Amino acid sequence: MRLFRIDERDQSLLLGFPETSMGIQVLAEPETPLLEWLIVLGGQVALFSSDLFLGAEVSEPLSYLDEPWLRRDERGLDSDREALFREWLDMLEPVENSIEGRQIIPSVQFRQFPIGPFPQPPQPNSWTYGHLPFIGVTGTDDVFYRWEPWPTSRRIDQKTGRVAAGTFTAPMSELQFMPTGFSAVARLALPGLLPACYRWELRPPSFTHTRCGACVPMFGQSGGGVEVAFQNGFTNVGPVANPVVLPAL
Repeated sequence: MRLFRIDERDQSLLLGFPETSMGIQVLAEPETPLLEWLIVLGGQVALFSSDLFLGAEVSEPLSYLDEPWLRRDERGLDSDREALFREWLDMLEPVENSIEGRQIIPSVQFRQFPIGPFPQPPQPNSWTYGHLPFIGVTGTDDVFYRWEPWPTSRRIDQKTGRVAAGTFTAPMSELQFMPTGFSAVARLALPGLLPACYRWELRPPSFTHTRCGACVPMFGQSGGGVEVAFQNGFTNVGPVANPVVLPAL
C-alpha cells in the first residue's frame, strides 16, 4: 500500500467537499467512476483503491507505526509533534494529478458500490438501508467526538472553532468502544487501514441539524459504530482543545 501527499492547494479544495465517512473522502474520475478511486485520509494523505483492494505491499503502514509523532509517550509540545508529522508528510510522494475535476463519492453511494474482494452486505429496500438515514438536532449538553489519523486536522479550525460542512463525528456513547486507533478503524468500518489515534472533542450549538445512523460492515471491518454528520458544519461552543492521543493498539 503506497501513501501519497496531497498538496496544500488540493487540501483547500477538499474542504469544499463533504466527507464520505469519518476522516475519509473518496474521489473518482467523472468518466470512469468505478475504475479507480483516490481515497483521501484526513484531507492530507491519499492512497489509490487498487493498492488497497488488490493486495499491494504494506511496507508503508508498518514503518508508519514507528513514527515519533504517533507515539503517545513522545515528550515535547504539541507543536513538536506537528512539526515531526510535517517532516514525515513532506517525504511522501505527491499525488501526480490535481484532484480538480474529480467527483466526490457520496456516503450512501459509497456504501452500496460492490468494490474490493470483501463480502458485501445484503441489499434490502433502499429507504431502510443506507448510511445516515435519520435526521435530528443537537441538544444543549451534547458532546461529539472525532477520530483522525493525523495530529493536524483539516476539518477543524482551532483558531476560529469552525467545523467544516459535511464533517462526521460520533456521540459520547461511542467513547468506550473506541479506546485505540485501530478499534476506531474497525468500528467505523474505514477503508484506510491506518489507525485513527487523534481524538477531538466537539460541542455544537443547540439545535444544530444532523444526520445520523449506524456504520454498516464494509472493507472487512465490523462496523457497528454510531455516526453523526453535520451537513452545514458549525462553530464550536467554546475553544477546541488539542486532540487526545490514543494508542494505536
